[in-house]
Amino acid sequence: MTTGARACFEKSGDRWWVLDTSSDGHSATASWTNWLADYLNGYTVDYREGSCVNKLGAGNWGVCNKDYYEDSTPHAYGTGSLLDWQACVYDATAGTWHGCSSPRWQYND
Repeated sequence: MTTGARACFEKSGDRWWVLDTSSDGHSATASWTNWLADYLNGYTVDYREGSCVNKLGAGNWGVCNKDYYEDSTPHAYGTGSLLDWQACVYDATAGTWHGCSSPRWQYND
């Protein structure tokens, strides 16, 4: 958790839940990178990245529905899917993120 934003990932359905925790005029966001893994050869590929922005205001949860490979689903690089993500405050005027939480890694299984 960071000041102004809180984010949770729901594996079932690949949904991001983002809470704006501060009346600061900025949006809360979950910023993520989806990595596809080739466990057999020991490497990962930055497959895609994005964010789930909650513009609903302080005290409100926003949700974004994404579709990621499951960790056990075969893909062009092998089998494996990981997410690297953090909760951040988004300043739409400047187009920047700040006050981000520590990055988190998790398998999408």
